[in-house]
Amino acid sequence: MLSIIIPTLNEEKYIGKLLNSLKRQSFKDFEVLIVDGNSKDNTIKVAKNKDFKSLKLSVIKTKGPNVAMQRNVGAQGSKGNKLLFVDADCIMDKRFLEKMLEEARKKDIRLGGSKILPIENSFVYTTYYSIFNLYLKLMRIFRPYLNTACLLADKKIHDKISGFNEKIVFGEDYEYSSRAAEHVKSHMFKSVAIKTSTRRFQRYGLVKTTLKFIFAGILLVFVKGFKKNIIDYKFGGFSKDR
Repeated sequence: MLSIIIPTLNEEKYIGKLLNSLKRQSFKDFEVLIVDGNSKDNTIKVAKNKDFKSLKLSVIKTKGPNVAMQRNVGAQGSKGNKLLFVDADCIMDKRFLEKMLEEARKKDIRLGGSKILPIENSFVYTTYYSIFNLYLKLMRIFRPYLNTACLLADKKIHDKISGFNEKIVFGEDYEYSSRAAEHVKSHMFKSVAIKTSTRRFQRYGLVKTTLKFIFAGILLVFVKGFKKNIIDYKFGGFSKDR
């Protein structure tokens, strides 16, 4: 079975869209674990809506937001032999899981990531993410980085490396995938692409957000993650008081 782990913080606007896309998947043998970092909005209420009753869904509450810790908590409570870490502001096409797992089976992929596309289908954002996917490809020449917008890992590998480093506040996915790649080959799936929101660009501006990511991306060539939030990256959705 596949365990899909979704860390959340103030995701009432997006979590329902992700769950709807999971409900429509052609592949059905999966559970969903939402690990909430003390949301102040209706994230949990939306997740527990009767519309998602057909999903094998569990909601786990933690004392506070720490995305690495939340993913670890989800993995600890999971029943599947494969873990899929997904960001709450993403959605999947109907055959996403089917295609991804078929490719994983055929190529014996035990650690894999997905290309990223924008939910908002505009020329600007589509171009941006095309460049971002190229950037990820180039980054992987130096380090076997994968992004947790969508990251698949065998549970045995996750346990072997003791999960995510909970002291890292930015780049924890890159650090995780680098350590995991010391034990198994890292892959980028060719058959699927996850779709993500462009909320950060809309809130903070395309240029400002891009420059922040470029700066962090250059540093990530030399280090595997940051224990200080050097680019003021805010995890989760944006509550009314933020």
